[in-house]
Amino acid sequence: EAAALGVLARAGMLRLGWLLGISEQEEATLVAEGKALAERAGDVRSLAIFLIQVGAAKLTPGELRKALALYQEAAQAAEEARDVGLKLWVQLGQVVACLAVGQLPEALALAEEGLELAGGDPDLGFAALGRSPYVNLLSFRGWIRAYMGRLGEAPELGPLAVVLASEAASYVTGEIFILDGGGLAGGIAPTGYA
Repeated sequence: EAAALGVLARAGMLRLGWLLGISEQEEATLVAEGKALAERAGDVRSLAIFLIQVGAAKLTPGELRKALALYQEAAQAAEEARDVGLKLWVQLGQVVACLAVGQLPEALALAEEGLELAGGDPDLGFAALGRSPYVNLLSFRGWIRAYMGRLGEAPELGPLAVVLASEAASYVTGEIFILDGGGLAGGIAPTGYA
């Protein structure tokens, strides 16, 4: 348990360091320490979560190669942990990376794979990082489809209703969900939103 907390602490220090400014050497040290703690404890689940978080942070400044390499490591750890929820988080990271470099068909295929893997369960993977990878995959799938010029269909609205009716939405209050396939978020403002 101490090792898992140490891994989470390294992830937290990295997030704070990225916000406040961290040298490449300090970053490399914290990443190496986080990996070593998880590996020494034989805790592949904590290792996968750590690598997912570090990979996600690498997407923000556009370090896509580093992010993809981290997601590959995370995929191996999630597979070894036999944790489908963690696999969904890895899948989501790969979707975002492909989207960031404009590989829309690949991003859409990964999103569809992830949604199939989730089997419509909005709670799967929720415990790992405190939110639903299923909901994120639904959102990105809509966004990608909008970028590809594809309109949404009525049955695509159902999964959001399922999520909102589930335990995964127990803390959602006063939220407005715009169902436009990600157009507004992606700068593709539909009529009446400009």
